[in-house]
Amino acid sequence: MNINYTKVTMTKLILKHFIILLLFLFASSTSFSSICHEVLNKDLPRADLGFSPRLVMSSAVNAFNEGNHLASIGFLSIILRANPKDAKALTMFGKNMLFLGHLEIALKAYKKVVAVEGVSLFGLTDIAHTLVQLKKYDEALDIIEEVQKTKPNDIVILQLESRAFEGLKQYDDALSALDDILAIKPEDRRARDSYNRVLDLKMRAERTSN
Repeated sequence: MNINYTKVTMTKLILKHFIILLLFLFASSTSFSSICHEVLNKDLPRADLGFSPRLVMSSAVNAFNEGNHLASIGFLSIILRANPKDAKALTMFGKNMLFLGHLEIALKAYKKVVAVEGVSLFGLTDIAHTLVQLKKYDEALDIIEEVQKTKPNDIVILQLESRAFEGLKQYDDALSALDDILAIKPEDRRARDSYNRVLDLKMRAERTSN
């Protein structure tokens, strides 16, 4: 196989599909957020990529790691045109949206992942993380409670639990979650710093109420 020919062919194909995506974007008078909702909610014309989606995914991941989130989204949109139920592409799509501050779109992408591949620790964790960022603390705690039925000592979930309780100003519960983290990982400096900060918030709240 001629490697240079393959690279040139792949580049031309990516450009072709990217141009289709751009035409779709410019044809819409809606906002960027609305366009991304359409990518997730509507079936765009399916496309045969003509090469391995793994190569496009690699480009999407590289762009993400370089902080070029719009380029990453472009590559991911190409994959999702070929397979709207590609869980890896949907997950990476959600991560890009988080970095760009489009939290509701990220949440929709993560929920679609769970709908596609079923309930998983990673899928539910992504949803809980996004809900916490959206300050939908009660909804986040519902997801966290579900995860803890099978993973009661997961540190990431305990961190999210503490943040959710802190957001609800339920400081004792937030401190309890942080205690659990420190019991598992006493050297966790981040948890120790969070504990001291939440304890200070609790003391301030108590002084204000007295």
